[in-house]
This record gives sequence, C-alpha cells and structure tokens, in this order.
Amino acid sequence: MKLTERQKAIMEYIREYIQEYTMPPTIREITEEFGFKSPKATQDHLKSLHNKGYIIKEDGIARGIKIVHKNFLPKSKDAGIPILGAVAAGSTILAEENLDGYFSLKDLYGKSKDLFALRIRGDSMIYANINDGDVVIVRKAKSLNNGEIGVVIINGEATVKKFMFRKNKIKLIPENSNYEPIEVIPGKDDFKIAGKVVGVHRVIK
Repeated sequence: MKLTERQKAIMEYIREYIQEYTMPPTIREITEEFGFKSPKATQDHLKSLHNKGYIIKEDGIARGIKIVHKNFLPKSKDAGIPILGAVAAGSTILAEENLDGYFSLKDLYGKSKDLFALRIRGDSMIYANINDGDVVIVRKAKSLNNGEIGVVIINGEATVKKFMFRKNKIKLIPENSNYEPIEVIPGKDDFKIAGKVVGVHRVIK
C-alpha cells in the first residue's frame, strides 16, 4: 500500500534515527520532530504504518518500533550499493519502490578477515574473464582443488593462475594461449598457495 508524503517522511526519520543511534525513536521524539500537537497524532500515523505493513509497533515499550518493509530497512555505514531489481537492457527501474536490498561484499563472500583483494596486472587470465586492471577477491586458503583459480606465490612472486596437480607435479595454467603453463619443481621452487579467487570486480569507464 502506498504511503502519504507525511508517512514517507516519518519512515525516513525512523530509518535515519536507527542508522544514527542503532535504536528506534520514541513517540515523543517523533512528535517533536514533526511538530504534532499531541502524541496521539504520532500514534495514529504509526498505527496506519503498521496496518500497511511498514512497521511493527510493540505496545508498552518506549522504543518498540521495528521497520519491516524492505524499502525502508536501516542500513549500516557499510551496507553496500542499493540493488534496484533485475533489469533487461532498456528498462527503467531507478526508483525507490524497486529497491531489492543492498549489494555488499560481506554478504557475498562472508567475513572480511578471511578475504583479501589483489589488482590484476597483465592479460594471462583473460579467457577466465579476469582482465588487466580487475580486482580479484581472494579467500585465504592453503590448498586448491584441480581447476580452481588461485593466488600462488612462487619464488617470492605472486601470480593468479588455474591450479593443476597431476602425477606429483604442480602446474599453474594461464587462461590465455599466448602464455605457457608454469611447472613447479619440488625442492627447487619456493611455492605457497595464498588463496582461492572467489570473485572479480571491474569498474566500467
């Protein structure tokens, strides 16, 4: 159900208050913010917002307002980029009513302490859609399965390659036919796996 302009303003105030103070405002604070003559006007607006499915109001609790509608959910300072729905080329969806959550690296990949990022230099992985200038998101790991793309350190140099282990030999496979695989020689090469590539991010200029 659609909101009146006043109801939208109240919802925005509640959301911003929660984002700032990590708790909802009281009825008195809302009353003062909007200059209502009495708390009853605030209570009437909150009842209407509750009936429309935008909030839940717990009676008997001073700060008992909970936002439940996705368009007004409070976001942390690291909530991410707003997702405005799925779109076919040519469609126009840039409106708040189409909000479908927030794009967050933490939501996609989990705890940041397990992750690190590297900027790619070179074109040896272009067939895997990893291009020069891209940033890869890497989950820390000490091992890789065959065929997985990872960050490895060989003789002090970090590289991103596809990992293959066969017949007691390790090969680091580029995804570009202009480059040759790198064979790791046990006992000669200083080799270490740093992590598995779990995502690629690219800025389109």
